[in-house]
Amino acid sequence: MQNSQTESRHPGIEYFRISKKPPIRGYGGLLPSFYRFGPLPSYFLGQEAPVTGDEQGEIYLLSCDCGEVRCWPLIGHVRLHQDKVIWDRFSQPHRPSRNYESFGPFVFERIQYEQVVNALVGYDDGR
Repeated sequence: MQNSQTESRHPGIEYFRISKKPPIRGYGGLLPSFYRFGPLPSYFLGQEAPVTGDEQGEIYLLSCDCGEVRCWPLIGHVRLHQDKVIWDRFSQPHRPSRNYESFGPFVFERIQYEQVVNALVGYDDGR
């Protein structure tokens, strides 16, 4: 769902790739059932409760590499459209002054996005 054209359109990603500077402390994967964020499909469609605020569609996209999501999360907003899904308005609560405007938005074909999320359900161990 992401290609080299996506990277070249986002100077924030390119900056960290070229400078070899780590953009963050250390992100790890995210398994919503482990954190009890709700079912994977509705979570990644932004249909569960917002994770920190009160805006619908706000989700944790990545957790800290230590395993505690609130330690070092990457937060984004999911916006659903008829034919696409958009991730935008990224933030990191421990770096409130960091500007993520050049990071994203990331646009996905909705059908493909939903297929991938549904495929992930098969890998979810349901803890």
